Amino acid sequence: MAIVEFSNVTFRYHPEEEPILEDFSFSVERGEFVSIIGQSGCGKSTLFRLLTGLETPQKGEIRINGKPVQKGSHLSSLQPQKDLLFPWFTVWENVALPLSLQRIPKGKQRQAAEAVLAQVGLDPSLAEKYPSALSGGMRQRVAFARTLLDGAQVLLLDEPFSALDCLTRMDLQEWLRDNWLKLEKTILFITHDVEEALFLSQEVAVLQGKKPFSAALMRQVPLPKERSRAHLACEAVEREKLYLMDVLKGGAR
Repeated sequence: MAIVEFSNVTFRYHPEEEPILEDFSFSVERGEFVSIIGQSGCGKSTLFRLLTGLETPQKGEIRINGKPVQKGSHLSSLQPQKDLLFPWFTVWENVALPLSLQRIPKGKQRQAAEAVLAQVGLDPSLAEKYPSALSGGMRQRVAFARTLLDGAQVLLLDEPFSALDCLTRMDLQEWLRDNWLKLEKTILFITHDVEEALFLSQEVAVLQGKKPFSAALMRQVPLPKERSRAHLACEAVEREKLYLMDVLKGGAR
């Protein structure tokens, strides 16, 4: 059953501009991990702005879990490229921000924040530290913990690892794979890295060609749900990687 649905959506930022999406239809099944790739500036982040209700399509409908997405509908949780942690808040206060906005009592906020910090592999002793004391990888885990505490079933991750060094990025990719299997969430993940998309996801959605887009090219990842980095060396994955790179360059269809 589809949990995310774009139905014949047309969207442009300004009336005088050409559409980014025109009669665009796209769906994601419940519990899937789908990576979205495409050339820079093609409109990947626009999909997330529409899914969070920050933008409204001129035509068509967007639904999450069968409910129309509207401004303030809060049907998904977004983690952007930058962690956006407040430097004047402690780690637990940053994590508990969604609960604070709901006016949950402070004691319950702290308890929930410490539980989700442990869930993402961070020692609860970090709860009283400030973001400046954390490494880049730790900060991203804190940001992910905050996203989880938001409570939505659909997580939108917009290039969350792109600013990290190679080893930290690989570590967090593996950590995210493991956590997705445990969390039973639906994840949409924007990336420019084809190999990252293949390692993380079940399916890759490619925004190919020129705007406006009416559909995404959907490609199944030829790997089992349970996987390791060694799987990336298999022949089927190498072929898929070359194919996707060719698509991004405007070759294969």
